[in-house]
Amino acid sequence: LFALRGELKDYDKFMKLFKVLTAEELGNAITRYYGAKTSSYTEAKKYHQLAVSNGFKDSIIAGFKNGKRMTADEMRAQ
Repeated sequence: LFALRGELKDYDKFMKLFKVLTAEELGNAITRYYGAKTSSYTEAKKYHQLAVSNGFKDSIIAGFKNGKRMTADEMRAQ
């Protein structure tokens, strides 16, 4: 997960890495992008490291359950 002002300039690179892209418009020209889906926190950490090592340094792990964003503790407990 990461948020940007403007367009995702590395769209092709992002899609090669994660195969999934979901975008959420936040207003003020900011878009939050989500890539990769997994139900495993361990797997999510691997995706996060992949994102960081490929230049998406502001990425974070974000989890959702029933459409609601989870806390870090909730994600680790899954």
